[in-house]
Amino acid sequence: MKFKVKKYSNHIEAGEYIGHISEIFTGTDDKYVGMRIITEGSDVIYSTSLAFNSVIFQQFSAYYMDENGDADTDDMQGSLIRFTVEDRETSNDIISKIVKIEPMSEE
Repeated sequence: MKFKVKKYSNHIEAGEYIGHISEIFTGTDDKYVGMRIITEGSDVIYSTSLAFNSVIFQQFSAYYMDENGDADTDDMQGSLIRFTVEDRETSNDIISKIVKIEPMSEE
């Protein structure tokens, strides 16, 4: 019997992807939301985080807001999404950074 091994990575090639949010969690300092995204057509699970106060996360969470203007990250888990990744240079490394993220219809 063969098993496909899922690999976690915080770097994927720059480009546009479709995937499902397999796990979502808040950081210990409650400033970031962490996501693990299973990308379609790949055996890699992309791990990333977004600041709660970032424009990208605010725009994404707007799709999940209730009538009081509150968004629950639990509602985001399992969502089919389209996201765009770019390479960003840091002082030590090149990292993948989400520059656009939006939910997609399951249809």
